[in-house]
Formats: sequence, C-alpha cells, structure tokens
Amino acid sequence: MSHSSVSIRRKSCDPCFKGRRKCDLSYPACKRCEKNNKTCHYVYPPNQRAATNVELSKSKGQSSPAETPSAGNSPDELVPVQDRSQSRTQHQLNWDGSVIQLRLPELLGVPSIIGHLGELEPVFGLGNDAWIFEEMKACPTTYAHETQTFFIHKDLNQGSLAPGPLRAAWGICAGCITLNSRNRKFLFQAVDAELAKLLVPNPLSTLFEDLVRLQACVLYQMIRLIYGGMEQRRAAEEQEFVVRSLGLKLLRRLDAGHETAQNDWETWLLNESIRRTVVAAFKLYTLYWSFKYGACTEVNAIAQLPISTKTGVWSAPETFSQYPSKDETIPYRDFILLKSVTPRGALETFEKMVVAT
Repeated sequence: MSHSSVSIRRKSCDPCFKGRRKCDLSYPACKRCEKNNKTCHYVYPPNQRAATNVELSKSKGQSSPAETPSAGNSPDELVPVQDRSQSRTQHQLNWDGSVIQLRLPELLGVPSIIGHLGELEPVFGLGNDAWIFEEMKACPTTYAHETQTFFIHKDLNQGSLAPGPLRAAWGICAGCITLNSRNRKFLFQAVDAELAKLLVPNPLSTLFEDLVRLQACVLYQMIRLIYGGMEQRRAAEEQEFVVRSLGLKLLRRLDAGHETAQNDWETWLLNESIRRTVVAAFKLYTLYWSFKYGACTEVNAIAQLPISTKTGVWSAPETFSQYPSKDETIPYRDFILLKSVTPRGALETFEKMVVAT
C-alpha cells in the first residue's frame, strides 16, 4: 500500500514556537514579539499561507479560509498544505466514535506542544483510529481496576502468586489513574526503571516468564506514548524495535511448538496471550505513527501476525471443547476478511481491535 506524501507547515512565529507560547499570527510582527521587543520571524508568513490555502480551496471546490469559520489555532499548530489523496474521502475523527480531525496533543491529554498533524490515514482504511486509541488509552486503568485487558487474561496471571513484572505493572497502572503534576516525574521514573530491567534478554527464562515481561512492557509503552510528554514518547520510540523483536521471538518459540504442545484450555490461553500481546505491541506503535506522520510503514508486518481461529474462547472458556483440537491460526489480514461479515456487536474487544484497523 502506498501513501502519497503530505507537507506540514507551522503557523506560529519562531520566538512563540520556541517558547511554546500562543502566537496571535499578526504579520509582519505578532503582538508578543512587539511587546518583548523580539525579532518576529515566520517560517511560512501568514500572507503566503493564506494564499496557499485559498488556492487549495479553489482546487477542491471549497470555500476559502476567510469564508469558513475557524476552529482556533494552537500556539505551534502544524497544518497540512497539500491534499494527500484526491481519490480518498476526506474525513475527521471524533473520540465518541464519529469522524474527527486528529490533534495529537488533544488525543494524548497533554499541553499542545506538537500541534495539528492534519488528516490521518487509517492503516487498512476503515477509519476507526479513534476507537482503537480509546481502547489503548483505557488499558492501564482497566488493568488497575480489573487486573486484565484485551491482551492480559486474569486466569493466566492470577495463580498462587501473580508474576513479579505484572505486580509491578499493576502498581504503576494504579498510579497512572491519579497522575498529576506532583507525582508525574516519580511515576515515569518508575516506568523507566522497570523497563530497563524488562528489556534485558534472559536466555534462561521460560515462555511464560517472557510473556509477562512483554505484557508489562506494552502497558508501560502505552503509558509513555499516551500519558507522557515528548521525552517519554522519544524513549518509547527508541525502544520500539526492542519491544517488537521480543514479541517476534515469542512467536517463533510458539511456532516451534516445543513448549506448548498440549491441547487444553491453559495451553491455548498461554498461546493466545502471546499472540494478543504481540498484536497489542504492533497496534500501539502503528497507531502512534499514524497519528504522528499520517501513515504507517508497518502495514505488511502487522498483516502477517497470526490470529487464532478460536478468539471467542478468550472470554468463554466453556466453549473451548466445541472447537477443533488443533490450535489453528490465520494471518491478521485473513482474519479481517473472516470477521468482516460478522455483526460488530457480536465481536469481542480484541476481535474489534483487529477488524477496526
């Protein structure tokens, strides 16, 4: 799948942008620069930007910006100046499930420091980025309240003693619920410390031990990318390939079948937990890069991930015996086709997560 490129321009002047202050976009000098006796310089002067927008509006048969009510600009707002695809339906995404125009800082619940990133293309074209984001955003809270998520099953992780990595993750997720300006630094220091331990490979660990380590890692990266600031997001970006490689190694061990050859509910649950956690890791970064750059290069990779043909058993273990004994999987993209004819209300959360790409 190819994506046409999009140019992104910043509206605010250099001093306001560097100081993360709201710019009133006055030209040739904004009021803040005049007041502070600073040299007001625009990378893209407003008069040029207005002319560009008028031309774009005319080319698409739309009214000019002067004729269209403005939604307001953030201090460092970035705006698309070139239509990505004339053939693709233009839309906006709202977090209530309707269609909206995505603003990364608004989505992530932090002050506007990145700005307006323009219209985003969903990975497979169904346009459900908003719903997927809300599910990802809710995972730390859900885990703190229920000790389970769409990729962490409480039956697997609540034996006589819950695994250490997930006990620590539960505490940090609980702290995320009360995140504020006073405890923010402490919480992210705890996230960094835990990840520093979890991302170190252990050649002697069991399949289950590696699974719970990866599950905790995914929860932490969700917290970093969704609730963190730019520093935390950069750290999560740098660790993307480490997290994904840990997931792919788990899938290779699972595919070898030496440790998961039995055919029972517990074994299937372990296998399925691995598959779901890897999908969660890939989906998290896919969503993030789509928001940040308007497209994602990992479409082919995520399309190859294995999905169980028994996904419904996750929430209904009593139905396990009704399925064929073999633990069968199909590629992610084939699962979408298989479930595309199923009513959305009949799908469980993970199935919706896969189909709503």
